[in-house]
Amino acid sequence: MITDSRNEICTELSLSGFGLGASMFGDNFNLSVSGRQLDGLFLVAACTESAASAGAATATLSIVSAPNGSFTSPTVHGSTGAIALGRLQRGQFVMCMPIPAGPYGAFLGLRLTVGGAVFSGGKLSVALVSDPSAWRAHAKRS
Repeated sequence: MITDSRNEICTELSLSGFGLGASMFGDNFNLSVSGRQLDGLFLVAACTESAASAGAATATLSIVSAPNGSFTSPTVHGSTGAIALGRLQRGQFVMCMPIPAGPYGAFLGLRLTVGGAVFSGGKLSVALVSDPSAWRAHAKRS
């Protein structure tokens, strides 16, 4: 499957840049302007670099929407639950979730919640795709 930058939420997002707690990350989608249809789409995430932590770090990915781009009080539409450090290995898919039926706010985004301990390494790539079996995360070219 070929994706373009408009379907990518993030490419090789460094997990070490996040503290404990919840943070929005990657590109957000303005659904009121873009005219995007979410029916039949999947949110997929894969590790492009194995995660590392001095403790028992976990990551939870959540699909959220909000009426404005600040995401101060987002509505959660789906979540992975806590993903243990051992599952965050290079080449592993950590999320393949059909986009749940709405209604959605005007903005769609992804939230990462880090628990247990912070990450000292690891990278994720996340995209919206129509055929998750054909999507592959690739490392950035230098």
